[in-house]
Order: sequence, then C-alpha cells, then structure tokens
Amino acid sequence: MRQGFAEGVTLADGTALSPAEVSALSEDGLVVRVVLKQGVYHQIKRMFAAVGKTVLYLKRLRMGSLVLDPALQAGESRLLSQKEIDDLRKGAAHE
Repeated sequence: MRQGFAEGVTLADGTALSPAEVSALSEDGLVVRVVLKQGVYHQIKRMFAAVGKTVLYLKRLRMGSLVLDPALQAGESRLLSQKEIDDLRKGAAHE
C-alpha cells in the first residue's frame, strides 16, 4: 500500500492522484498518517478504497502551514488571524 500511494493512485473513475506519504503509527499498521500535497473530494477515503481498505476514522491535523488547534472540540471553529489567512493563500499559490 505504501508503495502504491508513493507512486500515486488512479481511481476507478480515472482521477489520477498525486503521490501521498503514508507511515504507520501503530505496530499493526491499522493507524496511519497520510501526508497529501493535493486534496480532492474525499481523497484519503477514495485512495484507501482503491486498494481494498476502509477508513473508519479520519482526523485532519494540519492544512498547509496551519496546524489545527488541538483544544478545539469536534465541530468547533475559531477565526483565523490575518497572518494565517495570508500563509494559506501563499501555500495555495505554490500548488
């Protein structure tokens, strides 16, 4: 699986996804970290489905340079600072 994701995955509908970095966080390999350079609709779930796996739980930890606040509860949000907005825009411009 790791090798396939590193090379990029083509979904059943023909969507070609950029390579992703996958690393195991648990000894059994059931908990993994996925680092994406692109993001398309439900990409992680679709990538795992393409290799016959099901995602049971998914948590975003970071988006570009923005590390998501671990103090926020599920469904909560906060306003971004102007610097955070500018940094996200700069990151999007480089893609």
